[in-house]
Amino acid sequence: MEKLVLLTIFCLLGSWSVLADPGDAAKSRQEFCSHKDDPNYFKELASRPQNQIAFVNPHAGLGNGGLCWWHSQLQGSSLFLTVYRPDLAKPKGDEVSYIFEAIMKTQAVIEIPGYSNFSDFTADNEKLLIQLLADWQISQGVFGFGFVDGIAADSMSAASLRADMDDLFDRVENKKEITYQVLKMPGLEAHAWLVVHMTRNSQGGYHLQVLDSNFSGLQDYDYSPGQTSFAYTALGVEFAPRTHREGDLSDYQELMTNYCSGNVDPSYKLYKIRNSNNVRQPQVGDLCGDGKGHNSKFVVSGESSKLVCDLRF
Repeated sequence: MEKLVLLTIFCLLGSWSVLADPGDAAKSRQEFCSHKDDPNYFKELASRPQNQIAFVNPHAGLGNGGLCWWHSQLQGSSLFLTVYRPDLAKPKGDEVSYIFEAIMKTQAVIEIPGYSNFSDFTADNEKLLIQLLADWQISQGVFGFGFVDGIAADSMSAASLRADMDDLFDRVENKKEITYQVLKMPGLEAHAWLVVHMTRNSQGGYHLQVLDSNFSGLQDYDYSPGQTSFAYTALGVEFAPRTHREGDLSDYQELMTNYCSGNVDPSYKLYKIRNSNNVRQPQVGDLCGDGKGHNSKFVVSGESSKLVCDLRF
């Protein structure tokens, strides 16, 4: 009997720990808003596979050279700007595109219907998301001249790299950022990663844990005083990391505050009208169809008792 009681307590404690796992993404506005002022919550999210993009940097984009900058941008923003609604129907087609653009443009916290985490969402929509990332590369990286951000030397003086590493440590550990960096490699090659954690190492330098789009999960790097570059072993090259997108965290914080105060553009709410019989009347924030069975536009206003559909992206 005593063994049975102990086993029961163990099982209950085990179940409780799963339900209370801080690495699980929020499933409601209330849950999300209870965490929004805790920077360690978002770092914990970044550390868990279920919150990471399910596919690595693909051989796609211009010259099949990869989409690492944009993959990392999507990954970083998704940690701060998504809430999951597994109780709703999964998005399809244009709805997935709307979710992608809302995250990439850092325009709002968006509720993703039909999923419990970002890994499952990206796994189910891998093909479309890769195409959207490739399109984003063209619009931002070429026509928007975003490629200029990656042009720099692939090494720097030991003093400069030390100063940059000290600044990075301040950002990552003191300011609690998840920091986006461009990694300049020889020639015109440049990669990107997200620095999630840093600790001081025994050499008087730092140990870094990063999300690198070429790999699954956190990757480990070490910096020691006197270095002028890092080794990217997978490619056999040296690189110099430089911090970019320095305003991301403040943008995320503003959007989270807006979401939690209810000040959200309703065009980002993906609550579907659940059936064609219209058990209830459509409301501002619902999806409305184009008459061809496609939920491709949003109800965004209701002036004079007339609901108006408008494509906002």
